[in-house]
Amino acid sequence: MKLSVLASLFSFSLISNAQQLQTADLTENFALSVQTIDDFCDRFNLEPKTPAFQYLQENYPDFKFDRKTIIFSLFDQGNRSLDANIINEFATQFESDSATKIRFELPGWYSVLHCLVKIKNKLHKLDLIMEIDSVHLRSGSIGYKWSIRSVKAPYIHTQDSLSKKDSTAIYKASSDFLHPMSHALNFLNIKNIFRKGMTRSYFAK
Repeated sequence: MKLSVLASLFSFSLISNAQQLQTADLTENFALSVQTIDDFCDRFNLEPKTPAFQYLQENYPDFKFDRKTIIFSLFDQGNRSLDANIINEFATQFESDSATKIRFELPGWYSVLHCLVKIKNKLHKLDLIMEIDSVHLRSGSIGYKWSIRSVKAPYIHTQDSLSKKDSTAIYKASSDFLHPMSHALNFLNIKNIFRKGMTRSYFAK
């Protein structure tokens, strides 16, 4: 069986020995296409409650899959520049139960926001490079947020010189910064920080 559903960013292909499934049905296409980056991470981690896996279990109870197969399927099989052997070698690293899983708490997450800003009544393009940051909450627990790591635009040529005096500030509530699920909203809440005024809390450590 080869089931191939093309999402906007990823191709989801599942391979087995059964006959080919028909994917013309819109419900099935929607159920199996990768919806968000969180959905992508859940599939990469082989989380059983992932909607796509639940759909397969309910509709194709005999269908068997493992983490290696799922990770392999997250690559765009239609991209000829990708080497299937290299993909297979990569996916093989995650076969064991103790293999690394994708977590937003881990360092190294970035997102690039393509923005339009108004300067002297004219619109200009500007990129905000966002980074996942940890934050100490008043409760004593550790939280996470999106922070601005860098700003990129052809008309910006100077280095930022933010004061580090308030870099250890305690944040009162989640409304004080961009919550860790902002990417799921396409960062629509980014406009709020400009309405409230930029503070040190919005910038990466």
